[in-house]
Amino acid sequence: MAKLRFNEKLTDLKHENGQVTSIQINNSVWDDYDQVILATGHSARDIFYLLHNRGIKVEAKPFAIGVRIEHSQSLNRSDPVT
Repeated sequence: MAKLRFNEKLTDLKHENGQVTSIQINNSVWDDYDQVILATGHSARDIFYLLHNRGIKVEAKPFAIGVRIEHSQSLNRSDPVT
C-alpha cells in the first residue's frame, strides 16, 4: 500500500544494510516502511544534507525527467489499491 504525504516534511530517517527502515515526519512521528521513494524535486538541499549525514550516498544521473501534475488532494485514493 502506498502512502502519499502532503504538507509534511521528512526530518530524519533510519536505515540498516543499505535499506531505509523508517522515516520521521515533522520532527515527531516515526513510520516504518519496507520501501521509500523520495520525490524531492530541485529544492531539496535539506534532504541531501540529511542523507549525507546518515551515510547514504546519492548519485547524480546524467539526465533529469520532470513531470508536474496538479490536481486536488481529494482525487487521491485514501483506501489501498489492490
